[in-house]
Formats: sequence, C-alpha cells, structure tokens
Amino acid sequence: MKSAWPFLASLPFLAGCVHSPATPPTPSNIPLGWEASPPVAAGEITGAWWKSFADPVLDTLIDDAQRRNVDLRLAAERILESRALSRATTAGLFPELSAQAGATEARRFSGLNRGDSASVSLGAIWEPDIGGRLSAAVRAARADVAASAADAEAVRLLLLDEVARAYIDYRLQRALVVLTAQTVTAQEDTLRITRDRFEFGTASDLDVQRAASLVAQTRSQSAVAVEAADAARFRLAYLLATTPEDIASRLAGRDGIPAADPLHVLLSPTEMLERRPDVRAASARYAAAGAQRDGAAAARLPSLTLSGLVGLDANGIGSLLDGGTSIASVAVGLVAPIVDFGRRRANYDAADSRLRQSGLEYEQVVRTALQETQTAIVSYLQGQVRERELARAAEAARRAAELSRLQFREGTLSQLDILDAARTVYQAERDHVQAMADVSSRLVSLYRLMGIAPEAPMIASRAEGGNGALP
Repeated sequence: MKSAWPFLASLPFLAGCVHSPATPPTPSNIPLGWEASPPVAAGEITGAWWKSFADPVLDTLIDDAQRRNVDLRLAAERILESRALSRATTAGLFPELSAQAGATEARRFSGLNRGDSASVSLGAIWEPDIGGRLSAAVRAARADVAASAADAEAVRLLLLDEVARAYIDYRLQRALVVLTAQTVTAQEDTLRITRDRFEFGTASDLDVQRAASLVAQTRSQSAVAVEAADAARFRLAYLLATTPEDIASRLAGRDGIPAADPLHVLLSPTEMLERRPDVRAASARYAAAGAQRDGAAAARLPSLTLSGLVGLDANGIGSLLDGGTSIASVAVGLVAPIVDFGRRRANYDAADSRLRQSGLEYEQVVRTALQETQTAIVSYLQGQVRERELARAAEAARRAAELSRLQFREGTLSQLDILDAARTVYQAERDHVQAMADVSSRLVSLYRLMGIAPEAPMIASRAEGGNGALP
C-alpha cells in the first residue's frame, strides 16, 4: 500500500494536464462596421426600444406579455431545471454521509440458544476528484445553466418582437379598413353620378356596371383587412395568454399605425455579438462540450474511493442502549482501467468531435447573426426610402383623383379615366400605409437582432438561483 501513494499523489497533476478552453475560437473576418449605417438619434438608451413608439397600449401589452407568456415561463422553468441539475452535480464533489440501524432476533426451534443482535452506524463515502472527472462534470453543468439563461433571453427578445409586430399589423389592418371605407364612399359617388347619367341617356349600362364592379371589388378588401386584423388580435391573445375579448378591449379607442422615432442605437458588429443571446448560448454550449471532453479524458485515469464507518454493535437492543461495542472501519478503493477494448478512447474521440462541432456551430451562429443584422439594417434603410417615395406617390394620386372627379362632373373626362384614377389612388394609399407599417416592423426586428432589451428580472432571478413564483 505504501508504494501506491506516490502514484496516487501524481494523479492530480495528470488531471491538470486535461483542460479544454472555456471560450470558442473567434471566427475570422469579423467586420469592424456595417456596410450601410442609418443615422442614429441622440438621446438616452434604456433598452426599452418600444417606448420610442410613444404608444401606451403597446407599452402595456409588452409589459403583460413578459409576465404572462407561456413560452417565456417555460424557458424560465428550464433555467430552474438546469440549476437543480448543476447543484446535484456539484454535490458529487463532497462526501456522502448515511446512517444505518438494524436489529435481528434469532433462536433455535428448541428455544434454548438466542442470536439477537442490534447495531447503529454512521457511514461516509467519498470519491476524491483526483482525475478531474467530477470537476469537469460541474463545469459542464454550470455551462448548461448559462446556455439555458441565454436561451430564455432569446425567447424574450422574440416575444417582444412578436408582440410589437402583431400590434403594428393590427393597427395596419384597421387603418386599411378605414381607408377602404373612405374609398368606397368616393367610388359610390362616382357610381351615383353614372347612374344619373344613365337615366338621362348620357351613359351606358356598361358604364354603370363598371362603376358598380369597382365599388364591390374595393368593398371586398375590407373583409380581407378585418380577417387579418382578427388574426393579429388572436396572435396577441396567445402571446399574452389571455382572451381575444380582453385584447379587443385593450385595443379599442386608439387608431393609427405606431410610428417610431429614428433609430436610437446602432451597435457595432462586435457589440452586437456580445449582446446576442443566441451567440452567448452557443458559447456556453462550447464550454459545456469542452468540459465533457475533459470528463471523457479523466475517465481514462484511475479513480479512488474512500469510505469509513463508525457505530455500535450489541447483543440486542437493550444492550445497545447500555453502550454496546464500538466499531469503526476505513476502506480505500482504487480502480484503474486496464483493458476496455477501446471504449474509453472511443468516448473521448466522440467528445472531442462534439467539441469541434460546437466550435463550428458557434461560428455558424456568429455568421448568421452578422448576416441577419446587416440585412435588417439595409431593409430598414430601404424601407424608409420606399415609404418616402410612396408618400409622394399617394399625394400625387390623391391630387389626380380630385382633378378627375371635377372633370368627370363637368363631363370632360371619360368614365374609364375616372375609374382608373380611383383604382390608382386607392392602391397608392394602401401601399403607403403598408410601407409605414413595414418601417416600424423592420425597426422592431433590427432591435431584436441587435439583442437590445432591458434586463428581465424574471430571467435574471432564475439564472442567479431564484425560484420564486412569477409576478
């Protein structure tokens, strides 16, 4: 036994040689800036980007969604689960104590000799982490906690995005309902004039049917917008875990498409990658894979188990209460793998491959984040350009429609021309309204892709170890 101590003492140094990096390699060719950068408005940045819309209804919807959304609460519970597993893994570093008590009564059939006995003992068993396998498991479990917290933050960012865009879509569809009603009123005036002229013989029945067809076609668009508005309302009800009737009452009494102020913050590519929760989650999973590889390497080293027991032994419970006989034992166990036909080596190779996969997955997430954000910036900029041009087109179409109605009443414009002008102004105004909503929605998506949002108390408390009820 004495000759084994030098070998046992060397095991911690052997374990120290096995330690994977905790952070993934930085991908090459990370840009220093964006190809296109919109102007950024001055002002204090709090992360609550939805406040820039200055819409109290939207503020309330987002606040309630962060408290009530089922997906977010599920993500928070996953943090609690991973923390519990981490605590269980950490407990494996320490000795385990157990108590045991027993009593037996034995006699022969003749009733002469008795073999009663009773004992009580306290035992301990401990596996010193001389190979680093247990500490590697602890590092992997803690990395899993970090990944769960980052996943929950990604769910929250997506929730903020979906609530805001569903609200914008609802307001867009209601605006289209109003626009359609106004357009139908103007087209019905043209239909009335055409019918009057038909009565006087200055217009044909063909002219009447053309005007009536245009009115019906335009009116049908109202049903499309109402359907889309209801779909957006139902989406909000799902996101807030409430009823469509509740959402309808919240949305009543306010019209207009939310128009945000100009972009308040534009992070550099490096800053964006630091804030993106999916990037943080991929980094944490790389750390977990590295720790798992360390554990697979440590599994190829010998393991040591120490156990001990102290207690009392007596001939019967009565004798035990009087003191009995003290007992104590200490045991040392050493297990060293010799021949496993390559199983441990194969497990290590698999863990090594998973680590390389995690590195590639991290790079994939980083490059996807760069591509998504750059695309969103260009989309936001071009959306602004499109909205300005469509505003000019809608204004010109409205002026042309007014002139065509005047000329039609005076009899200097054909019926086909007035109908064409009516179609043009309706389409131009629809396009402009939709472009306004697109700019707001694209701005919302850009904030999400940059990872901008204030800290979530619920997620932070779960990640730090809180397990209280949801507010």
